[in-house]
Amino acid sequence: LARQRQELAEAWQDAEARVTLAQAIREADGEAIRQEARQQLVSLEEEIALLDQRLRDEVPEFFDLINPSSLDAKAVQRLLSNGEAALLIMPGEFGTHSIAVTPDAIQWHRSELTELEVNRLVARLRASVATSGSPKRFHRKDAYQLYTELVEPLQGILASSQEVYAVPGGSLAALPLAVLVTQEPKGPDVDPQALRETAWLSDRFALVQLPSLQSLLFLRRFNSGDTNYRTDASFAGFGDPDLDGRASSRGGGDTALLRTAYLPNAGGEAAIADVSQLRRLASLPGTQAELIAIQSALGAPVQSVVLGEEATETTVRKTDLSRINVLAFATHGLLAGEVDGIAEPALVFTPPDAPNARDDGLLTASEITTLKLNADWVILSACNTAAGEGGGEGLSGLARAFFYAGARSLLASHWPVRDDIAPNLIVTMILEQQRDPDLSRARALQRAIVEIRSNIADPSSAHPAAWAPFVIVGEGR
Repeated sequence: LARQRQELAEAWQDAEARVTLAQAIREADGEAIRQEARQQLVSLEEEIALLDQRLRDEVPEFFDLINPSSLDAKAVQRLLSNGEAALLIMPGEFGTHSIAVTPDAIQWHRSELTELEVNRLVARLRASVATSGSPKRFHRKDAYQLYTELVEPLQGILASSQEVYAVPGGSLAALPLAVLVTQEPKGPDVDPQALRETAWLSDRFALVQLPSLQSLLFLRRFNSGDTNYRTDASFAGFGDPDLDGRASSRGGGDTALLRTAYLPNAGGEAAIADVSQLRRLASLPGTQAELIAIQSALGAPVQSVVLGEEATETTVRKTDLSRINVLAFATHGLLAGEVDGIAEPALVFTPPDAPNARDDGLLTASEITTLKLNADWVILSACNTAAGEGGGEGLSGLARAFFYAGARSLLASHWPVRDDIAPNLIVTMILEQQRDPDLSRARALQRAIVEIRSNIADPSSAHPAAWAPFVIVGEGR
C-alpha cells in the first residue's frame, strides 16, 4: 500500500508539471493538454483519497510516522526524561530558528543567519569530510559560527542535559552536529593535535538525530517491542555483496555510485533494477572484516554473518529478523535520485541472475517497511544512509522505513566510512555497553568517538572525516 501510494503521488506531480508547462502553449493543443492533465489530477486525487482511507482503517499508525500531526509543547516535554533535551533548528529565507525543549523549560532563538548562508557553511564543511582521498582542511571557524549562531544562545537550558535529540532542518540534516565547535578554535585546521584539542559539540552532549520529533513519539508509543525472550545480543549481519566493480575501500578513492536504471516489469508489476548496472558497483571487501568483528564482539555464532553471493534480498526476507536484537547492513547505500526511475533510498545486495519484483538487488525503503523487525539497533554501515533532505531523502526515508518495520534506533553514516575505522568504532560502542549495561547507545557512541580521535598513532584519526560519519538516529536509550 505504501509503495502504491508513492507511485500515485509521483504520477500526480508529473500531471501537475504538465499543467504548468502547458500554460506556455497558447494554441488549442495547449488547452487540450491542460484539460487532460487536470482530469488526470482529479482521478489521481480520488485514488489517493481512497488509498489513504484504507491505510487509516487497516494500519492507522502509518500516518503517525509518515505524515504526523503537530505536537504541542506539553506533548514534547512529556516525551523527555530528566537529562534529555530536544533541539530543533529550522533555516529559513530571513533567518534561522532554533528551539530547545527540556522536561521543564522551552527557549526559542532566532538567528540572522539565512538558509543560503547556512547552506554555504554546511557545504564547506561537508566538502572537507565527505570527499575521497586524503582529508582536507576542516574549517573549524565555520563550525564555530554555526554553533554560536544556532546552539549557544540556548545553552542556558541545555546545560543540564546529557542527551540531546536533534531535528536539524534543510542542509543541516546532512551534517552531523557532532562536528560543531563550541569554543574559538586554536592552531592550524590541519594540525592533528589542534583537532584533538578542539572543543567539539559531541564532547558536550550525547547526540541523537531524528527525522522529526513525532518519530520519537512513534518509537516510544508503538515500538516498545517484546524483548523478554532475548537473553543475549542476538545478531545478524549482511554485507560484502557479490559485485563486479573494482574492489574499493569505502573511505578510498573509488566509491562513486553509478546511476542505475530501473526497467519496466511485465504484467503491470513494480519496476525492477537493471542488475547488469548494479553488478558494476565496486565490491566492498572491508565490510566482511567489519561484520565479523561485530559478530565476535557480541559473541554471536559464525553463521550470523551472511556475505558474498549469499547476501541477497531473498536471504534477508527468509531470515527471522523478529528475533534479532542487533541487525547490520554493510554495503552501498543509494540516495533517492541516484537510481533512475525511483524516488526513494535503497541498500544494495548481491544482484540475482533472474531478477524479479521481490529480489532485484535493491532493498528499497518501501520494501524495508514490509520486514518484521524487533531490533534495538540497526547498523547501516553504508555511505549516505544518514543523508538529509538536502542531498536526497536518505535519513528520513530509511529511518522511517526501519522504524515502521520495528527497529528502535539506527547507527547510520553521513559519508563513506573508512574500513579501518568502522569496525573499531562499532566494536568500541558494543564493549562500552557491555562494561556498563545502563549506558545509552548515544553515550556509547560519544565515548567511541573520543577513543578514535585520541589515537595518536594515526594522525588522520583526529580529523572529523574519520570519527564523525556515524550518527544515532531514533531512540538513543
